[in-house]
Amino acid sequence: MYGSGWQLADLERIGAPSALSEDHVKVLFDRLNNELPCPPFSLSNWDACCVCCFKDTPPAQVCISVFRDPVAILEDADFDVGTLTTERPETIVSEDDYQIVAKSGKY
Repeated sequence: MYGSGWQLADLERIGAPSALSEDHVKVLFDRLNNELPCPPFSLSNWDACCVCCFKDTPPAQVCISVFRDPVAILEDADFDVGTLTTERPETIVSEDDYQIVAKSGKY
């Protein structure tokens, strides 16, 4: 779980559309908070420029699929939603089956 986990307030704060019902978002965020391991941020001395990136693995694809529904709703409401990809992340500081954490001077 990332910090205290994903919350509906995170979406409300950016003015997400009401089509993202509280119950639907709670189910999605609970699933991510329960299934997606959190990189060991609290145990690290990583730079603030580190970014987390999903890997192209079956376990990661399951978590990525959870985002598809809210992304579609946000795009329908004219929110600019993008996907960044790279085949060559910079210095990798942590890795699991789902994601990598890499130092990035770019993001």
